[in-house]
Amino acid sequence: MKKHYKEYNFADWINLPEDIRRDIINNYWTPFEPEIGEKTRDLILNEFIKTIGNNYYLCEFGYFAHYVIGIKYIPNDSRKKVPNDFHGTIINKGKIIERVGNDKIKVNWRHSGTELITMNA
Repeated sequence: MKKHYKEYNFADWINLPEDIRRDIINNYWTPFEPEIGEKTRDLILNEFIKTIGNNYYLCEFGYFAHYVIGIKYIPNDSRKKVPNDFHGTIINKGKIIERVGNDKIKVNWRHSGTELITMNA
């Protein structure tokens, strides 16, 4: 195992070289063992939320495409501008294109097409 495959605090994470962050994201974090890197991802997500505010339907780490991990973000106002990247982490912004009943939304994602999502009440 590579020595940089470990948990990080946010300050250490943002100071890692881009190629090391990319290696961790692409090769160490996996949907099959979600506990690996969980603390680091939580810190990254909390810092991202601090920068964008709390006006969103969904903001969480998730996998899309071919096991690509990133922050899945659906703002309340789809006109809200968000970066494509946050300290090496892809931001997959979603736009609600249709409401289906009281608890489902159809979302068009920046990087991964359309998806029907059940919202938790």
